[in-house]
Amino acid sequence: MAQDHGVQQRNQPGPEADKPLRIVPDAGEHTDDDGVLRRYVDPGATLARASSAREAIERFMAERTGQLRSDRIDLREVDTSEGAATLRIRYQQFPHDLPVSGATVQAVADVRQAGVIEVDHGGELDMTGAPDPGAARSVDALGEVALAPFEEVGGPVPADRLVRFDNNVGLRDVAP
Repeated sequence: MAQDHGVQQRNQPGPEADKPLRIVPDAGEHTDDDGVLRRYVDPGATLARASSAREAIERFMAERTGQLRSDRIDLREVDTSEGAATLRIRYQQFPHDLPVSGATVQAVADVRQAGVIEVDHGGELDMTGAPDPGAARSVDALGEVALAPFEEVGGPVPADRLVRFDNNVGLRDVAP
């Protein structure tokens, strides 16, 4: 039989009357060693609100420019998707008008509450070691370079083994 240890604990009320705020371990603001806001999580969408989900995201991005250090990088909206409950906007980093693979900022807002739920900042702030865009080569040229080691071992690679997907080149494994 359980003992009564005093006052019963309850969750504090959330943004909706009579509904508890969901408790999430990663909720809050997470910065890297340089103080850049890399992750923001507010599952109750209680802090960054506006009249619409899109406006909440845009206002968050504008108000947090300094913390995100997004004034140092060229971010462009590349994808938007709206589900039944959320709006997701993905911004891509474009130094020298070229997209950086994986360097994105993704923001999610609750549509009904018109508040930001999550922002994940994967942008690359230091692009000093990036290759010169003038030295870029076509996918065809990169395919030839990538296949060169295989040609040294087994001779020319047949064209039917070369596989392209998006802007990547791969080698199809063909059984003898």
